Amino acid sequence: MAPQPLVNRIGTLVQHPQFTWWCGHCIVFFCFVIHLYYWITFRASEGASFYYTAYLGAMLSYGVVIYKSFGTPAPTWEYFQKVNRDENVFYLVLACVWFMNAPVFANNSIHPYIANLYRQAKSAVIWAGQFQPQSGRFNPQTSNSRFQSRGNTH
Repeated sequence: MAPQPLVNRIGTLVQHPQFTWWCGHCIVFFCFVIHLYYWITFRASEGASFYYTAYLGAMLSYGVVIYKSFGTPAPTWEYFQKVNRDENVFYLVLACVWFMNAPVFANNSIHPYIANLYRQAKSAVIWAGQFQPQSGRFNPQTSNSRFQSRGNTH
């Protein structure tokens, strides 16, 4: 089987929600670094747009995670209860609250998103071989074989 042209591979990648999730994390990281630079150089008011953009990136990433976890929103009590138990929903609400407030670096409001970015990126590297891009599903057989190859059983 001949490899696909780069344009086709990029087109397939861009259409997947995981790419949108990754873009949101990149936006959070780069806007945080730029906002930090402005804050360190005592020009935080000039870097306020990067503060807000970082939260837009966080809302984008968490929106994708919530959509992939729960699907299309349903106006039912059971759906509300299920969504209300997920910590990603609370991170999304928190990002919305901080987005609507004035930029304040002293409260370290962006730091939880940077820490969560690191945690999720580390998880993505650990579970890298178990995602099937064609189907968009997690392959539990690959996961079990990883653990069994180490001699561990669940």
